[in-house]
Amino acid sequence: MNDSLIALRAILGIESEGEDALLGVLLAQAEAAALAVTGRTELPEGLRGAVIDLAVLRYNRRGLEGESERAEGGVTARMEALPEDIRRQLRRYTLATAGVKRCEAG
Repeated sequence: MNDSLIALRAILGIESEGEDALLGVLLAQAEAAALAVTGRTELPEGLRGAVIDLAVLRYNRRGLEGESERAEGGVTARMEALPEDIRRQLRRYTLATAGVKRCEAG
């Protein structure tokens, strides 16, 4: 079992191995999202925490896919696509890109 899976189980309070397959998928999805946002092909060690945070977010949002707001019993909850604290962590590792302007003769 890898360190990220151990940390994710601890944060979520999951003691048994019964959900390890789901948690592994959530970690893989979170890592893919972090790589896509940062423009990297390999995950820097400094982003492990952000990946775990993203996996926790995905775990807690199961069943709410596609929703941006939910109201129950007079309480309304709004869900950000990517919370600001995670966005800040990812931003520190985002690779800069150079824009190229194409000119067409015509």
